[in-house]
Amino acid sequence: MRDTETVVWDIGRDAAAYAAQWASDAVDLPYLSPGWLGALNDGMGHDIRVHAVLRDGRMTAAVALRRASRCGITVGRKPWATAYNAWTACGASHDSGLFAHLMRRYWSVRGVFAPCTEVRRVECGGAARKTWGTLVLDVRDVERCWLECDRHARQRVRKARGLGVTVALTDDADAFERLYRHTYSRQDLSLPLRTGAIAQTVGLARRGGIELYLAATATGEPAAGLVVGWGTDRGYFMLAASHPDLRKTDAVSLLWWTVIEEASRRVSTVDLVGAATPEIERFKRSFSPSPVDCLEVVWEALPLRFAKRLARNDASGNGVKGIQRVT
Repeated sequence: MRDTETVVWDIGRDAAAYAAQWASDAVDLPYLSPGWLGALNDGMGHDIRVHAVLRDGRMTAAVALRRASRCGITVGRKPWATAYNAWTACGASHDSGLFAHLMRRYWSVRGVFAPCTEVRRVECGGAARKTWGTLVLDVRDVERCWLECDRHARQRVRKARGLGVTVALTDDADAFERLYRHTYSRQDLSLPLRTGAIAQTVGLARRGGIELYLAATATGEPAAGLVVGWGTDRGYFMLAASHPDLRKTDAVSLLWWTVIEEASRRVSTVDLVGAATPEIERFKRSFSPSPVDCLEVVWEALPLRFAKRLARNDASGNGVKGIQRVT
């Protein structure tokens, strides 16, 4: 009979133990790598925990969560810039009871499984199963990949080259943070992160195998950046940013195509990672990727739903007399 146990690693305290387990089991997902999770823990100051099911000493399922408080209740959030925070071993058809374990520890949990895993059964009766879409590009034949790109994408790449835009692997995480903040300001969105947190996180992640590419104009000004993680046979475009005032240089298109060319020498496919807005989706689809569905599991306990409803009522002035907002 197989010995099954559930373990929890606090990345701030148990990073070495988790890294040893990760290396032993060869978990092929950069979002769950010790380097990336450690960078989030130290760079962002997040409380990162990895919950896993071990069978005969080997991981069969794992979820990385940011432990936080919502309405005074402990919740497990998907870490910042971590598209896929849930994983199962190759060939597994269920989560080995991992979400049932999480239900006992958190009032709310969200996990998104990478598209390379097929999870048909999640042992969490109250969980909502949703479909989360991404776009995956086959890069085994880079010449065919180029020909299948939208003609406008090819034109943008040629234009950027003609303007003297260059792309390089770099360690300039400060430049990437500036670009990322420009990206948010262009959309009139506030970025609730302390100054320097993104640069510190990306800088630390680079030590763990995550790579940073920057595109610069002919005068050397950073125009776009891309953070890339590598699995055994798949690359992941984890985080992107660009300067709104330099969009006409089409540096973003040249940056992405250059990294796609690099990917063709290292892996078979590239996950362009989601499509947050119609504009971003159009841009990604110009490289002719294939749509792929992923499983997203969301669970929220009834007391938290009630607390959130009270909080909304309190904010709108429609609170019920005699019931106080949970803090």
